Amino acid sequence: MRLRVFAGWVLALLAVGAAWAQDPNFSQFYAAPLYLNPALAGAEKDPTFAAVYRSQWRSLGFPQQIGQFSGVLPFASRKRALLHPGGLGFAVYNDLSGEGNHFRATGIQAGAAYNVAIARDYSHVLSFGLQMGLVQKAIDFADLRWGSQYNAAAPFFGFDYTVSPTFTTDALRERMLYPVVHSGVVWHFNPVERLIDRTFGGFVGFSVSNLNRPEESLVRGVSSRLPMLVRAQAGFDLEMSPSLRLMPNLLWMSQGSSRQINVGTYLSYELQTRNAADGRVMVGGWYRLGDSFVASAALANGRYTLGFSYDVNTSSLRYASRGRGAWEMSLTYRIPRNKTARRFATPLI
Repeated sequence: MRLRVFAGWVLALLAVGAAWAQDPNFSQFYAAPLYLNPALAGAEKDPTFAAVYRSQWRSLGFPQQIGQFSGVLPFASRKRALLHPGGLGFAVYNDLSGEGNHFRATGIQAGAAYNVAIARDYSHVLSFGLQMGLVQKAIDFADLRWGSQYNAAAPFFGFDYTVSPTFTTDALRERMLYPVVHSGVVWHFNPVERLIDRTFGGFVGFSVSNLNRPEESLVRGVSSRLPMLVRAQAGFDLEMSPSLRLMPNLLWMSQGSSRQINVGTYLSYELQTRNAADGRVMVGGWYRLGDSFVASAALANGRYTLGFSYDVNTSSLRYASRGRGAWEMSLTYRIPRNKTARRFATPLI
């Protein structure tokens, strides 16, 4: 029992470290495009709203929970029917961790993307995005337990609430509010010609978050600047048959001393013919190198996309979490308006 409690606290501390030292992370990164790259606000041709919720380490009794809601409003253009000029985007998120959700991070961000055609038929497009916002990180000291409050004498042999902590909270801030600046660029390609009698398309993107390296320390007199988060993304959309499409994706991330690589694919199957399609079924598999396998599934029609994914941890943390991984739910809603403009679908499902 003591070993389980100790392992649980170690994992909890790691979760808190991830919450403070790094930005939130999603397995369904393709369902949170503005988190992935601000330039993806230019990829959607229709007004789009999306929500993602993630829960992990539930076996500890106090899981880390992350929720995000975002929206994209594309610019309208009467002169260029095949390509809209870009779009406005906004996103809010809330990150809760620790027992009783004592550790919280809340962010609100807004930005815009501008599309530049680099081919006359608009088959190749560059999207440039800029995003700014505010993030508040907070800690609730009310129910925290300090090492000086543990008593080895009988009858306690553990935490003694009658002992006042020797560490004064005057040295700490309960909350910290700071600005953030993100930017990114994406190259979309959706050629008119066919590859081996099949249509294909894709994207390559690069983004940098926390360009301003904001101060996030909750300890007075101690500086801790948030590291820049660098991401590189690539994906393809290949038609295997009139009803089946293969969509491999790659995501590389680096922040401070941490590195992460996600590689995988999902298959999309049209429930009817292409001209009369009213639904899709999507299944996918991913591997987060050195960390976990991710299985995902989604149902979609012209307006809604409902997705679910589950992480199976493969690292040493699986012993502390007793084999229970993380799960995510996503819901995307589109308002179809522009039927003539190209839709650069990957990685947006």
